[in-house]
Amino acid sequence: MLKLFRTCLKQLFAAVVLLACCCSANNVLAQETIRLLVPGTPSAMPLIIASQKSGDVDVKVVQNLAQANAEFVRGDADLLLTGLSVGMKMFEQGVPVKMLASHVSSLSYLVVNKELTGDVNSFADLAGYTISFPFPGSPLEEVSRYFFKQDGLELGKDVKATYNALPLAVMLLKQGKLAAAPLPEPFCSLAVNSSDKLAMVIDYSKLWQSYTASDYPQVALFAKGKWLEDHGEWIGKFRLLIKEAIDICEVDPQRAVAMTRDSFKLPDDVLLSALKHSGFHLQTGKDLEHTVFTYYKLIGKDLEKQSQLQYGKLF
Repeated sequence: MLKLFRTCLKQLFAAVVLLACCCSANNVLAQETIRLLVPGTPSAMPLIIASQKSGDVDVKVVQNLAQANAEFVRGDADLLLTGLSVGMKMFEQGVPVKMLASHVSSLSYLVVNKELTGDVNSFADLAGYTISFPFPGSPLEEVSRYFFKQDGLELGKDVKATYNALPLAVMLLKQGKLAAAPLPEPFCSLAVNSSDKLAMVIDYSKLWQSYTASDYPQVALFAKGKWLEDHGEWIGKFRLLIKEAIDICEVDPQRAVAMTRDSFKLPDDVLLSALKHSGFHLQTGKDLEHTVFTYYKLIGKDLEKQSQLQYGKLF
């Protein structure tokens, strides 16, 4: 009888220990904070709002995009919102990234100094001028090269390319030291609101659609493959929150600005203008994969023919 009592006592103790471990594991999971890096542009607004609703995301708004990319690669962040070509380059260099979503359909515009260029109605009007991009191989340079080609020009030959950080490009435009630059919001609004010499003349998204009748993926949300395997259910819920956040941005932009203003060092009127010049369309899974493959094929890089890298693993 005593032996049976001791056996039961041992089993009870083991059960209590197991229950405590399970509870501890659940508590750790429940208390986990997801680390998200985003740029200081309206593209981040839906993610900031979605993070507020999720309650378990620490959003860091970064102005130095190279630093943000490095932090993500090192593992100092779980999610990264960045330019499509930046995430693609990470993948090509062997970083085990996955593209979770793309939610921005319109963000960038060609801004010119009218005193230097006169009226600009197409990329053909920039022949002989200098155009600035944020960095070599940026998404803006990729698609601009395509636009110049459609108008019979070659970037680097008929139009000179130079590279400047976005704030510097805005300053050079205002000073009359630069003729043109494609800028994402809020830099477009900051530029044209600060000088009558500057004008937003071409909407990149509309021009892309007029040529291709397809979506224009500009930025995407990336995660590491291993992290994604452990957070599949969370990602599914977060995508729904992004969709709800997009509705807020489109239906009630003033509310969206009020919810996100603390994340940006910009006046409300600039944020509101930038948001109104931005467009959103959430794509995931096979739809996103098709859009990205189509985009790269159109600009001259057929991902399907580069089988050694197996780009399908990116999604």
